[in-house]
Amino acid sequence: MQKITRTNLNNRLTGRIKHSLKERNSKNLFSRRRLLNLGLSDRLTETIEFIDRENLSDSLIRIGAVAGFRGIRGDIYVRFTIPMLGLFNSGHIQPCLFDRLDVFFRLKNKFFEAVVSKSRSGSEGFYFTLEGFNTRTKVVNLRFSEVLIHKDSVPGILISKMDSYVGFMVLNTEGKQLGTILEVGGTKFQTYLKTSKTVIPNVPDIVIAVKKDSRTVVVDWSDSW
Repeated sequence: MQKITRTNLNNRLTGRIKHSLKERNSKNLFSRRRLLNLGLSDRLTETIEFIDRENLSDSLIRIGAVAGFRGIRGDIYVRFTIPMLGLFNSGHIQPCLFDRLDVFFRLKNKFFEAVVSKSRSGSEGFYFTLEGFNTRTKVVNLRFSEVLIHKDSVPGILISKMDSYVGFMVLNTEGKQLGTILEVGGTKFQTYLKTSKTVIPNVPDIVIAVKKDSRTVVVDWSDSW
């Protein structure tokens, strides 16, 4: 029987450690190459940190909330608010309007700012790819946060116009008052105008005219329907 000395044992252990490190480095190199081939990077490019931003809320408008993620590239799914759904269903909001747009994420009254590098439509919202955040693990902290944009951006202006209906007096074609608009609600298939007296489908055949000067909406509707 061959006698194993302590020196030989140490040499064998050192060889195994070196072989293990070599395997690990090889796997890491393979993982890095695979990420690069997918157009990704394992390098930490950005860090999500929510910070206090005084008076920022006054210049922003809410478009939805982060409801989930998709794929390994870190696409976030933003479920729209009702006004956004109404604009999206009407064709006024297109995915390209969000490309290169600054977006803000609000969580517990703190904000995180990013830039949308790519956007595409979903069933009840949009998928956003954020610049510098190219894996799901980098965006996971955004879950359940509110998503906001500047009011003076193109989508922000469109949403502001729809939100401005709240408080308008509603008159039917016979001149009867149907109350003031309290809420613009509905689903992705149909939005409505809720007044103090009735609920009116927000469709062109019923909503005849919106008069901003007099803050009134003319509808072909009756409060008894």
